[in-house]
Amino acid sequence: MSTVPPSLAQAVLTAEPGDPIFEVWGDALSEAGDPRGALISLCRQLQANPSEPKLATALSELVAQHADEWCPGCLDDEDALRLTWRDGFVDTVTFDGAPMGADLGYGDEDEAEGDEPGSALRRLLSSPFAARVSSFSLRCPIDAEGNHGCWGHHEAMVKRLLERDRPWLRALDFDGLTLPRPLEHGRAGPQLSFLRFGEMHDAEITVGDLSALWKRAPGLEHLVLAQPTGITLGEVRASKLRTLVFGSADSESLQALSRGHLPSLETLLVRVGEPGDARALLQSKTIGPFKHLGLIATPSTEGEEARGDELLRVLLQSDRCAQLETLDLGGLDVSEEAWAELAAAAPRFQQLEQLRLTTWELEPAVAQSDDWMEESIDYFSAPRFAPRAQAIGRRLEAALPVRWLTATIVSTIEDTGHREGLFYGFLNSDGFAEHRG
Repeated sequence: MSTVPPSLAQAVLTAEPGDPIFEVWGDALSEAGDPRGALISLCRQLQANPSEPKLATALSELVAQHADEWCPGCLDDEDALRLTWRDGFVDTVTFDGAPMGADLGYGDEDEAEGDEPGSALRRLLSSPFAARVSSFSLRCPIDAEGNHGCWGHHEAMVKRLLERDRPWLRALDFDGLTLPRPLEHGRAGPQLSFLRFGEMHDAEITVGDLSALWKRAPGLEHLVLAQPTGITLGEVRASKLRTLVFGSADSESLQALSRGHLPSLETLLVRVGEPGDARALLQSKTIGPFKHLGLIATPSTEGEEARGDELLRVLLQSDRCAQLETLDLGGLDVSEEAWAELAAAAPRFQQLEQLRLTTWELEPAVAQSDDWMEESIDYFSAPRFAPRAQAIGRRLEAALPVRWLTATIVSTIEDTGHREGLFYGFLNSDGFAEHRG
């Protein structure tokens, strides 16, 4: 029985996907009696014929037969942990932890390495079979305690992920599965809502230290951090990053991004709270000429109404307006005077194909009977929150390619039911939904 030369096994770690060297490696493994040779062969056949169901079935059966060796525990709950394979390695990893699934043990580095999907994921990250992972998508299980809060933790998983170089990692997604994903431009990309995911409350999901990411994964192209807290970005240097979704208004992190080296960035979607943070991002000389911008703002509470006007004027003072193809200002509420400034600035948006703006409405049943939300109903019924229904809305539509998003106040006492296209969250202890379908 022949053996596989160590130099060949090492060479496949740096070869481009689909390189003929994988076929040579697979043949050598088969001659050595290693079933991974069949894995490589099936991967390559499926890559050439992706719509062939017999090949997909054969690959699934082979992985199941050798799962204890190749990815122990990963098939115990396929709904939580899903893998795809390429060239004999795990290619994509999706962990869709149940929102209330604290018992899955995800990310708990002190927990014994059991058979839960979270434990399987930790083992997989340390396995040579995960040396060429290209896409890593995680949804953190959320632990909720009555009216006290909702929590999730990525820190231990981030630490495990960054223990080794990830030269083939192209997409990293933390909790993007919780975001609305309407199909646009032929793809269902995640969109930030001004609402945040959670059970009874906005979830506080700590991410941990990502400062090593930029060196560990120099080929990273897409990064989604849906609602991070407790995060350290370090010196951001990602020369190939094209998409960044950052759902935290944490000023320190946003300032770090504004100082980052992101020359290839095409899509930037961020949650902003302070006009100064938006200004730093828009004036940055080290962030690429992005074409798709989202400045997602939590709607103002009483006494903070001027904040939206300031944020909008920061945008209008920026030279970036001329390069934008899409602009998402979801959740932003401003005065009629500021909206008029946006309409007047329309000629500066030379490339703009779509502008997303939020307008508010009430669930009729809530407006008539929900006394508990009376103060919020009164406040969000002000004309500034429903520009579409005002003359300024028609002026905006005439000047710019507006697509209206609808934010709906719903009752948190009576079960109004979750309807397709509505993204639910909480603000000021009341219930709200935003339509991004």
